[in-house]
Amino acid sequence: MPGREMGGSSRNISPGCHPTTAEVAEILHEELARRGIDRAASISREITEAMRRRFAGCALYWPLSLPNRLARDAKIFEEFNGCNQSMLAVQHGTTLKNIYAILKRESQRRAGPNSPPPPDGRRKPQPPEGW
Repeated sequence: MPGREMGGSSRNISPGCHPTTAEVAEILHEELARRGIDRAASISREITEAMRRRFAGCALYWPLSLPNRLARDAKIFEEFNGCNQSMLAVQHGTTLKNIYAILKRESQRRAGPNSPPPPDGRRKPQPPEGW
């Protein structure tokens, strides 16, 4: 992700391991040690290895929490000036396709549920009142 540095030390995992594996081990070690877990180093290695075995070869996606996503979307919408979508994608570590989806979603959210349909006339049909 842009602007994010990888963790420093990989003391908890074998030398030569993938940087992501080392960072996961480091995060686990820091969190376990912060909670006073005696065997933080060995537990972090075991958990990291179990995760590596289970997810090896998979592309993992860690979603933003809903409040974080809503705040990010609102910020992108506010920063959008009509022609800076590529810059916003880079700045927020996402794709251009996602920027367009965020702008559309945020625009609809701000317009409210009773706003007129979009110019192309497409709107999800609503059930009749009383259903």
